[in-house]
Amino acid sequence: MIRPTGLNIKNYGIAYVLLSSLNGFSKGVNCLSIFVNWMFFCVSIYCFCKEYQFISKRLEDLVKKDTDPNVVEETLEMLRKRHEEMTKVVNQSNAILKHFTFVTYAAGMPINCSVLYGMITGQLDMSDTIFMLMCLVIINIQMILVTSVAAFLNSNVHQPLDSIFQLDLGKVTDKTVQLLNVFATRLTGPPIGIGVWDLFVIDKSTILMDDAKLS
Repeated sequence: MIRPTGLNIKNYGIAYVLLSSLNGFSKGVNCLSIFVNWMFFCVSIYCFCKEYQFISKRLEDLVKKDTDPNVVEETLEMLRKRHEEMTKVVNQSNAILKHFTFVTYAAGMPINCSVLYGMITGQLDMSDTIFMLMCLVIINIQMILVTSVAAFLNSNVHQPLDSIFQLDLGKVTDKTVQLLNVFATRLTGPPIGIGVWDLFVIDKSTILMDDAKLS
């Protein structure tokens, strides 16, 4: 019986098992990194929203109660400064989170186009079609979640504007009116929130853009 020289089936089997294990490990690490990034994004947005909700609640209570004008002035200035400090934190965090949102959108759009092109032209095998459809569903779910969470933050950032417009200017001091103008100008200025690599800030209009793209 002639045996091929230098061929060791046992060694090849061990190498195959090791490569398969490394491949599975790398996929597990990739999934774990995606999960960690997603959790960091959600937890950060949640903490930001809770702080902005506290500021909005204090402003609502200030508007509803018949408070002394001097107290209104001090409280409004305190809340305005707190809102501005929180906005600085959001802007600094955006320097990191904007890359995560950009990758989410940048990965989703080409996959959508590739799957649609392959299904229309019939150039994809059944296995490839199923795999691409699974990727398509996962990417689109992630895009929807990222857009919804970031738009929720943007809504909370600008929520104090409603309370500012409800404040009776006839019962406050002139300095309070100036503070209201400064606060309102800040809230109606450039949008505050999580951006997509300095291209745009995700707000409610971005949800409509995603709906139009998916439809």
